[in-house]
Amino acid sequence: MPSKSRLPLACVLLCGVVLIATLMAALGWDRAWRVWNVQVAVQPFLDSQVIAAGATSWREGHDPLRFNPHDIGHRPMNYPRVWQGLFVLGLRQEHAAALGWTLAVLLLAGVWLAMPRLGWGEAAVVGLAVFSPAVLLGVERGNTDLAVFFVLAVALAVPGAAWNATWVAVAFALKLFPLAAGAVLCGRPRREALIAGGVLAGFAVLYVAANFDDLRLISAATPRDTWLSYGLNVLPLRLGRVSGLAGLAAFAVAWLAAAAVVWGACRARIRRGADATIAADDGALDAFRVGAACYVGTFLLGNNFIYRLVFVVLVVPQLWRWARGRAAERTLARAGLLAALGSLWVLGFDRASWVVRRDEWLWFSVGQAFNWLLFATLCRLLISSLPEWTVGPWRRRSAGREAVGRS
Repeated sequence: MPSKSRLPLACVLLCGVVLIATLMAALGWDRAWRVWNVQVAVQPFLDSQVIAAGATSWREGHDPLRFNPHDIGHRPMNYPRVWQGLFVLGLRQEHAAALGWTLAVLLLAGVWLAMPRLGWGEAAVVGLAVFSPAVLLGVERGNTDLAVFFVLAVALAVPGAAWNATWVAVAFALKLFPLAAGAVLCGRPRREALIAGGVLAGFAVLYVAANFDDLRLISAATPRDTWLSYGLNVLPLRLGRVSGLAGLAAFAVAWLAAAAVVWGACRARIRRGADATIAADDGALDAFRVGAACYVGTFLLGNNFIYRLVFVVLVVPQLWRWARGRAAERTLARAGLLAALGSLWVLGFDRASWVVRRDEWLWFSVGQAFNWLLFATLCRLLISSLPEWTVGPWRRRSAGREAVGRS
């Protein structure tokens, strides 16, 4: 097996940064992003702008979650109040670009922290994921998912269930959906994982109860896109704008399909013996569990902008190893890698195709196919990777029912 080190990842990240910097110097901000078909917003780092504008609104006595007059579109600040801690630290509207660049640096730092030692081949695939149109859309927007990615990378880097749960709790407070990253606890001893998981769940319940009114405001202020998005509800929502009946039918089919995928994955894992447990080596499996759980969880939430696919970067090393290793996971892992890169790059394929000018549904449909394939493969592999202590009781119950049935 080829030796692995930190050098391949360092080279790949450096090359990606140099490429983007060179294009920006030669073409300017707008044209450089369009190389990846990333459509620039009315202002650079538009998502960072809403937070920075919220700071000015807050200093004038407004609640930026309700009224944010200094934002370019008067958008309410659709982030939990924990982000307003930046206001106390001195954030101002003119700092929006600095905040955006900081988030970009946090993305690179998170990739460095979260990735295990890589060979040149898997480092190249990780680079394709990191510098994909979906992830770079988050960079161009200055989206806070990049900060959440960094926090979860820290959660992966620190040892021990208690510290894992602590950093997942921080990420949850920032954006809620990272609660799914509690899947990292599956790689810890049973007792530690159950205690840390219980504390994490208790914190989540208390946090939601304490901030329920704010979370309703945030949900109402968050746009639901159907083109630059992935999730269970994206295709039904899009069809619903064409025909209400078609949309309702698509909702029913989508939920049934998702339920069938989850049920099938659980059933397959329960039926397999203890030999199904996959040993962790250098953190790649922990990173896979975090990335896969975030993708599966957000997919089931229904609607997410594609920059949230940044968490798919975490699944690449383990998928690469499965794709080249055990026969039991090889086919699914290869399909997962294809789907991951397809979902991350479909926006770039759109740019490269002249057909899209005539048929706007073409690459949208291709993207949906990749997203669903990624959901199915990651769900199956995530559940297959669960340690024996999580599924043993269910297997015993299943075996008991089968024994009663035979008698």
